[in-house]
Amino acid sequence: MPGPDLDAPPAPPSSRSWMTLITRASYLPGLVLLIDSLYKHDSKHVMIIQYTNDLQPECVKCLHLLREIYPLCRPMRVDPIPLPMGSRPVASRFSETLTKLRTFQPIEDDSLAALGLEQRPQQIAFLDADILILRNPDDIFDIPRPASNWIAAHHACACNIDGDPLAPPEFCAENCPCTPLQHPTALESPVLIPTNEAQKKTYRLLNSGVFDLWDRVEHFRETSPRLVKYR
Repeated sequence: MPGPDLDAPPAPPSSRSWMTLITRASYLPGLVLLIDSLYKHDSKHVMIIQYTNDLQPECVKCLHLLREIYPLCRPMRVDPIPLPMGSRPVASRFSETLTKLRTFQPIEDDSLAALGLEQRPQQIAFLDADILILRNPDDIFDIPRPASNWIAAHHACACNIDGDPLAPPEFCAENCPCTPLQHPTALESPVLIPTNEAQKKTYRLLNSGVFDLWDRVEHFRETSPRLVKYR
């Protein structure tokens, strides 16, 4: 699997960006913790904070105040993406989760100006607004992948160790893609191959709390004939 070109000059910090999403006031303390810990561990990249009109005005004001404290913060209003008609989330906190897909949407020129960015980020890493950073995470952007239209993400844990009744029936330790992984060998291991029908479902799931993508993903979305049926 190809990785970064070690002979290439370092990517300029402005070509990479963090992104997160806040849709309700209860996420604000976690967001502050995320941003503060990014700063304490000297991340060099802008953090774009997406929010929707559903966020209370007082919280939006807080986002702009955060920019005064942490200059790399960039609040950005986006339109929510509703769940498909007839769909119901397993919990109310997931009702706006599809708005994360705005991460894949290119930032238009007028938004770039409003964000104070000189260029459109070529690479974006999404972080959930409840994450605590414990070391400098900037090397996430250098994770190797087969091609620039691939997404880098961790498997979704499917152990269901707490016996959540809302979890699908195939969620158990045997079918969890994290079960056979061990550090540090997992860092160089090949892609896992499912051995039963249940694992064919669980091994395909990614954890959307942290994922990294290139701007080429949008090109793939716009041009791939395989995605026509999803539009």
